[in-house]
Amino acid sequence: MLPLLALAAAPAIYQGVSGILQKRKANRINAVRPTYNIPGAVHESVDMARQSANAAMPGYGTAQNNIKGATANAVRSAQLAGSGNSMLAAIAAAQSNESNSLLNLATQSAQHQAAQRQNLQGSLMNLAQYKDKAWDWNEKQKYQEKAAAKAALTEAANQNINGAISGLASIGTTALGQKKKQMPGMPLIPGMDMQNALITSPNPYGTYNGNPLA
Repeated sequence: MLPLLALAAAPAIYQGVSGILQKRKANRINAVRPTYNIPGAVHESVDMARQSANAAMPGYGTAQNNIKGATANAVRSAQLAGSGNSMLAAIAAAQSNESNSLLNLATQSAQHQAAQRQNLQGSLMNLAQYKDKAWDWNEKQKYQEKAAAKAALTEAANQNINGAISGLASIGTTALGQKKKQMPGMPLIPGMDMQNALITSPNPYGTYNGNPLA
């Protein structure tokens, strides 16, 4: 009987052990995932854009000096060429040209810096996209994959454990029923069968030594 029960219980025991092992495996899940690193060129692009946005237009200082030098030469030429009103008019014209040239140069420099700041903004937005991509790969997806794998293993483990418990309980119930069928005349007292027990049991409505029972 016992070998047969053990043989019948083997699948349930195997299922239970498998469930326990699966649950342990689920608790140990720590898959190594490659880390996504933002390309260095992206950071370099941002650094260069920031430097350009904070710097003046290339050649601005040289252009400014050239304008002032041209004005000085014009004034000197006017002074050497004549006197009186004509000289004053030439000097005034040279100074006016200088002011206009410097104003145009400043406008060009401002436009250049505005373009560089816009370029910096684009580089920062590009870097932000790479950072989002890195976070999605390194953190979000890794967490979701681990959580899904752990949940799947845990569910399978619980199903196997519960199935094993149900299987063993069913085997135990079946074995108990078979044992009862094999022992139909189990005596109330050891050494006494059911028939003798019924014969020797006192009857409250009979007699004892020929006298009615009170």
